[in-house]
Amino acid sequence: YTFLRCEQEYAYKYLWQAAKGSPTGANAADPLVRGTLLHVGVAHVHVRQRARQRDEDPDRYHDPVTAMRLVADEYGDRGQDMLPKLLAALEAYKERYADEGNVEVLHVEEPFDITIRLPNGSLYTYTQTPDLIWRDRRSQLCWIDDLKTTSRLTPQTITSYSPSVQMVSYRILGPMLFGQKFGGVRIRAVCWTDSTFQVSALEPAPGLVRAFPETIQYVEDRIAEYEKLGTPLSSYRKASNDLVCYHKYGPCDYLRTCLWG
Repeated sequence: YTFLRCEQEYAYKYLWQAAKGSPTGANAADPLVRGTLLHVGVAHVHVRQRARQRDEDPDRYHDPVTAMRLVADEYGDRGQDMLPKLLAALEAYKERYADEGNVEVLHVEEPFDITIRLPNGSLYTYTQTPDLIWRDRRSQLCWIDDLKTTSRLTPQTITSYSPSVQMVSYRILGPMLFGQKFGGVRIRAVCWTDSTFQVSALEPAPGLVRAFPETIQYVEDRIAEYEKLGTPLSSYRKASNDLVCYHKYGPCDYLRTCLWG
């Protein structure tokens, strides 16, 4: 995803940072920290829900609040300052979604390897970790849900994710796992500022699904070309696009580096 957005950001984020050491949690943008904390809480809501459904001990897992507090500690005072509103959002989420009678929880934050054939004939395997996979006990359809945190819910909050590479790959994973019993991909959007929610299925995207192997082939070929040429990490192609250099989380972490060289 990063490479498709900006090849220069990919070089700085995954090659340069790997060489000098990954940035610490203290350097993560606030929206990413909030998303991490709420993801941890929601994941523990659902693993405990699954344990109860299977007549297992839910206390094998932390309760969601404890799990969030433990992760917040890793971010120091900033994490602690974020907790009150996030815990309120979590409590509202639990009240609404923790014991849905028609929901059978199948997988929570579990990795799946996906193998596809590229246009050049080679097989390519990548890993995806959906937030939640569940079965509707009424229809027997299985769904992949992805949690998104936001400070504001708008009519575009959910639809804006439809073309993302992550969601396209989930549309590929679902039929591989469940065949005709795959219902689709849904977004669970949580507004942390006022503890409100939007949950909706994404529309099918057969065109993007068909194009996905070509997209992966392009990325692999471009990375191989950079490596073969020995391209300096500061000389990867820059997006130079206001929608990329300034995104919904603020400026790109490497904007100043690109501006000044």
